[in-house]
Amino acid sequence: MMKISFLITFFILFHSGCQSDQETENAQVTQQRDQVRKDIQDWIDKVFSDNKKLRIAVEDLAKTPPESCEFKYKVECVEKIVGFDKALEIQFEMMSRVLNTPERQAQFDENIQKCKFGQGFNKQTCPHEQEGD
Repeated sequence: MMKISFLITFFILFHSGCQSDQETENAQVTQQRDQVRKDIQDWIDKVFSDNKKLRIAVEDLAKTPPESCEFKYKVECVEKIVGFDKALEIQFEMMSRVLNTPERQAQFDENIQKCKFGQGFNKQTCPHEQEGD
């Protein structure tokens, strides 16, 4: 429940402006493919295979650290395609997958405090808008 409260608070803040077998498995999950962790890319390929624009926007979101100021704009790109409620749902699922270890959660908690909302990022065209559809 606390994690959900934190995610909701995080979203509101951003929206308002601003070699064991286990080690081997973790290494495989952390592999990068186009700057997206393999496990995240596999989820995107499975869930968003039928909507190219949404898949592109979600992949772009996955390439962006959730604690970065830029993440807000990437969520807005997803929102343009599916609306606020579905974008929020996708963001929650993405963050639960990205922050799936105590170490990743701790790094996020540390980095989010450094973000100066509304600064340091020039809003750009959403990647799905660059596609010729």
